[in-house]
Amino acid sequence: MATVVETKSTSLNPQSQMSDIKTTIKAAYPKTVELWSLLEQTKHIRSDLALQQKVVSDLESQLADSNREIDGLDRKRVADLNSHKKYRDGHVKKFFYKASGKENSFTNQAEREEHNYHNTLQQAHHASEHNLSVQAKLEHELQTKSELDQKMQGYLELQKQLDDIYDDIFSGPTPGFPEEDAKEQQSDDALSAYVAINTALELHQKALELLGQSTATMTAGLQQVDKAIQSGDMNHVRALNQGRELIQQSKTTVDQLVQLGADVIVLPPEANPRTMEVTSNLGDVWGKVDVTGGRGQVARCTAALNNTLNQAKERKHFLIKERKRKEEEMEETRTELQYIRKGIFEKVMEDDMVKG
Repeated sequence: MATVVETKSTSLNPQSQMSDIKTTIKAAYPKTVELWSLLEQTKHIRSDLALQQKVVSDLESQLADSNREIDGLDRKRVADLNSHKKYRDGHVKKFFYKASGKENSFTNQAEREEHNYHNTLQQAHHASEHNLSVQAKLEHELQTKSELDQKMQGYLELQKQLDDIYDDIFSGPTPGFPEEDAKEQQSDDALSAYVAINTALELHQKALELLGQSTATMTAGLQQVDKAIQSGDMNHVRALNQGRELIQQSKTTVDQLVQLGADVIVLPPEANPRTMEVTSNLGDVWGKVDVTGGRGQVARCTAALNNTLNQAKERKHFLIKERKRKEEEMEETRTELQYIRKGIFEKVMEDDMVKG
């Protein structure tokens, strides 16, 4: 294979190159037939794995819902138990009810509280059983997915072997096969487009994480400033110090965000605490007027950060869809290129048989 690549780059005689390529094709043909046969037998693995991933994702979602239900029922169980104990062990309360002629009311309420508690216990028991059932199903489906992952690796290895054979022969301009050259260029362009959008998504995800952190700390800072405005002297100073510290943390996070570059994300001036003297505008003299004035800037910055964060989330959804589209285009052109190369192999072998 390597000899062919060298011949293609050094030979000045297209006919000689063509002859060398055909010779290599004939030598590689049996192996490609074997690989195509194996790929055909295992091509269902890709769709099987995609379906299994959906099964796993659905079960993971069910388990998350079940866990939340159990947590809620556990809190309700504790609350119902406390209410039940108040009546079960409330001898003094029972005495006062009896003294006021409301003993039946006390008894009825005690029975209701006991019923509620036992009902919650029963719900929690059923929820726990369901949770264990979902866990068992998920464990089984994860094992199935793991087995399919291994089979998929085998399928991809076969695919790589076939691609390596084809690339050794056809990579770059190939004399006599212009349709292959055109499709190869299209495939290369599709790969480059996919790599570009995938890189853009990774950078945007990093920016989104930093933007989320900055927005959260700025929001917490605003809450502390509001607390300072509403507090007395000592609490006022403490809350304001905490607010200033949180705003500074947001500023530091934005520094990291800006370093990613304007092509990743652009912060409008009002959403960028780096361009404002937010902390100093909160006043070195701990006066209410200074704090109230600085609060306006903090509030505007917080609102702008939240707006930018929402836009960035929408942008992420767009990039995910775009990456999926580029991935499909890449796979489609790669498959088309592979079939063109397969057709060239078959044509060369047919011509050889006719000559023979």
